[in-house]
Amino acid sequence: MTAPEAIGIGLGFLAIVAPEFRPKMPRALSYTIAGVGLAWLTYSGILAIQSHTGMKLSTGPLALILVGAACIAGGLFWHFSRIREPTPTPPVPQAQVQKGSLRYVTFIATVQRFKSSDQTTVKMEVELENPTQLLLRYLAKLSGEAMGKTSPNKQIEFEGIFVPGEKRHLIFDTIMDVPINKKVDATTPVLSGHMDYDVTYWTEDSPTSKRRTAKRVSFDLWRPFNPKPPKDGSKFQSTEIKQTVRFYNEVEE
Repeated sequence: MTAPEAIGIGLGFLAIVAPEFRPKMPRALSYTIAGVGLAWLTYSGILAIQSHTGMKLSTGPLALILVGAACIAGGLFWHFSRIREPTPTPPVPQAQVQKGSLRYVTFIATVQRFKSSDQTTVKMEVELENPTQLLLRYLAKLSGEAMGKTSPNKQIEFEGIFVPGEKRHLIFDTIMDVPINKKVDATTPVLSGHMDYDVTYWTEDSPTSKRRTAKRVSFDLWRPFNPKPPKDGSKFQSTEIKQTVRFYNEVEE
């Protein structure tokens, strides 16, 4: 065999393990083939030296040289493959918001009766709490009615944040000129109303993993307004309701 033939065989073995041609070849097999290829290239060099000097190596030293070349080739390929394919960094686990992470605390309805104009206004709000250690972003949708009347906006939407451990009030528009029942009995309250809240919330790290809490909170006012003007000289009487209320259409998801 001539030196050019041995070079061709060696390059052929190396071409087999090229990543462009065999990207999914097992590493052990690719190192073995690469070692054989380099051994053939070494053998071609020996043939060239023998041809030039007219001296031939005996079988023993020649075999040791070829085995050493194969081992060196395998080691080099293993080393460079580690440099080319760094160990991927594992992804950092993201904090996941759990169902019920925004908790209902209380509902407040503030009713004001203006004696001078004989008008009544109702302001409704709900208090929610973030008991977690996560910063929560939210989108709130609020609507409400009192004695069949609502605000000109009908529904309001707004965004905000709950810091860990925070309690926050979500307030609907004040409803103006609410009619009242002046003849109150055991089945007819002075006025009644309800507020709907629908809140979607998530963490900054997981904006696609969203939770939702929604309720309709209903209340009744049974105590008639005092017909006497307020003793402090103010122009209106104010009643703030903090009591057990009725829930409807509850959603936690």
